[in-house]
Amino acid sequence: MVAMISRLMPLEQVAEALGVSIYGVRRFVATGILKSVRIGSRVMVSVEEVARAQREGLKVSRPGRPRKATQAERSA
Repeated sequence: MVAMISRLMPLEQVAEALGVSIYGVRRFVATGILKSVRIGSRVMVSVEEVARAQREGLKVSRPGRPRKATQAERSA
């Protein structure tokens, strides 16, 4: 069990390793893009899963409002 725990990373470290925010990592976990385990109240991700995400180059997509057209786009 101890060997397994040493191969898990808290979300803060995962965010740093992937270059995204903690909220981005939480979004990956919530959508199933990153597999995680819960230990007590902590959510952890395996080192192998982080390596897979780095290889695949996961990016956080943030849906939101469409941007406004610029003056040049409006007059074209």
